[in-house]
Amino acid sequence: MSATISIKRLLILDDDPDYRRLLLLGLRRHFGAATLDEYDPRHHGIPAPGFDWSIYDVLLLDYNLGIEGVTGLDVLERFAGTEDFPAVVMLTGAGNEEISVRAMKAGVHDYLRKQTLKLDTMETLAEAIVDACARRRMQQVRDNALEAARQVAKIEARKIYSEYMAKYKAAQRKEEARMTAEREKLKAQLEKHLKLLTVIEKSKREAEAARQQAEKDLERLEAQMREVKATLDSNALKLLQQQRQAAELRLERTQNEVKQADQEHKAVEDELAKSRWKLEQQADIQKQQEDDLEIIMDSPEDDAKAKAKSKKSSRGAVDDLFDEIASQLRDKGQG
Repeated sequence: MSATISIKRLLILDDDPDYRRLLLLGLRRHFGAATLDEYDPRHHGIPAPGFDWSIYDVLLLDYNLGIEGVTGLDVLERFAGTEDFPAVVMLTGAGNEEISVRAMKAGVHDYLRKQTLKLDTMETLAEAIVDACARRRMQQVRDNALEAARQVAKIEARKIYSEYMAKYKAAQRKEEARMTAEREKLKAQLEKHLKLLTVIEKSKREAEAARQQAEKDLERLEAQMREVKATLDSNALKLLQQQRQAAELRLERTQNEVKQADQEHKAVEDELAKSRWKLEQQADIQKQQEDDLEIIMDSPEDDAKAKAKSKKSSRGAVDDLFDEIASQLRDKGQG
């Protein structure tokens, strides 16, 4: 098996010098062309943060390092995230199920007891080393492939994103132009309706004044009729009755004019309300498009209060426009 996987360099990290010599002697029979290094944690301490792990294919790591409060798992957990960290085979003289589980979770590729390893039975360790190295290299191949795929995906994503943004902005410019034209049209309609409303209100005031005058004329004629009846002047009474009928007709006509003015006033107010609602809807749509663009550009406003305030300001702009037109028309009417 050792011939199928090339082991160029191997590190033995163990506190027992006799056991290190045993491993060196046994492993040279299986990996004669490989460089076998040993590291004594009692003498050198824990490897420094800058230790170059990348030069090794496999690390034989003892669990009990002979350092108080520090085990091989501590070393592994500290350095396993290092780039190009080698495959790990853990060796222990006093292992248990819990240590085995922790070792596998920490990234150990294999876990062997020292008692089972003798000079004439190093085949098991050699197989474990080859298998660990093979799995580590396969993992590196997968990692490299995934990283390459991620880079390709990023490039493609940026390309798709750029194309999408170009189309989105073009569509947005077109929509903004359409909405601007629609807004100007609605503004013109508002001005027209407000002018019409001013005319109707003036006509309504005139009709109401005519109605009140007709009522006064009718009351005056009725008073005169009562006076004529008292004098028994038939000709004068007939004339007053004719005048009364004419006054009643004027009153009826002015009442109809007032009623018609009220109806026209209500119709124009409905049109004003509709135009104002359209402006508000347009402002909401434009604000939603702006929010969508912010999300796409990766700069969304996450604060709900900020969004509410922004929406309120859009509606406020419509109110301001409506009030400004009304104020201008009132000024013209007074002038």
